[in-house]
Amino acid sequence: MSNESAPLNTPSRVTVAICTHNRADFLDSCLHALKLANQYENFPIIVIDNASTDHTAKVALRHEVAYFFEPTLGLSHARNRALSLVQSEFLVFLDDDGAPNESWCAAIKEGIEKHNPDVFGGPYTPYYLSHKPDWFLDEFGSAHLELADGMTSDTVCFSGGNMGWRTALLKQVGGFDPKLGMTGGKLGLGEETAIQITLRNQPNIRRACFSAMTMKHYVPPAKMKLSYIARRSFQYGYQILDIDPEAPVITKSHSLGFARRSRLGLPLLYRLAVRNRTATPCWSTFAAQYLSLHMIEAGVLWRKHIGNG
Repeated sequence: MSNESAPLNTPSRVTVAICTHNRADFLDSCLHALKLANQYENFPIIVIDNASTDHTAKVALRHEVAYFFEPTLGLSHARNRALSLVQSEFLVFLDDDGAPNESWCAAIKEGIEKHNPDVFGGPYTPYYLSHKPDWFLDEFGSAHLELADGMTSDTVCFSGGNMGWRTALLKQVGGFDPKLGMTGGKLGLGEETAIQITLRNQPNIRRACFSAMTMKHYVPPAKMKLSYIARRSFQYGYQILDIDPEAPVITKSHSLGFARRSRLGLPLLYRLAVRNRTATPCWSTFAAQYLSLHMIEAGVLWRKHIGNG
């Protein structure tokens, strides 16, 4: 693309990358928030335009950030393009619909200096631009709020839209698997999780939570539906053979066991008739929790017996 930036050569310990596809208005809001967070640290910021057909390039130009066009559609392709460009010691990914708080960059700088991690991430909470159904809990759109600041175990897998990597390590493992992750509007998951699981086999990998590295993440109306929660959980189960081949849900999943554990949906009908308003006042809340748990195993079984796994 003729409007791409020159190759990156600004010395910096940290580079922030935002990968985006046809979400110029969200990108605009994200860059406004990031500018406030970055006014003292002055991290280089790059936008990877993943085959957008909207005004993404104009937004990046207006915010005076580095812009690069990745024509191969897929979030993993966009993230790998960012990885190929940066020369900094650390690469931090921020989702295009994220709104980092004003101390986000400072938290990254301080966390790196304090913990010297190889992989790190921070918590996020949701924000909404439309009515939120009463049954949809904020916790459904949140992550890592339970983690204390500091080093974590290798059982923690950070969410890819608010996390950082030691660049050399990420290059060493070959970057992100193009089979995983979103592809345009097609649901895909787990590209960052797969790498974090792979790193469990490497000794002395340092993982840290930066509790002040907080951001808000947009939850659209389409994601506040039981059908989406079911579909997303099923897709994760379907892809988990690629993400974590040794996951317990794979080894324990068989048809009879699934029928016993899920009771084939009967708890949904029972709760519809007999409400436990103390535990889950809204039936849909209970249904969301039930589907999140059992549709993962349904996806595993489908992949094993019907899909191409």
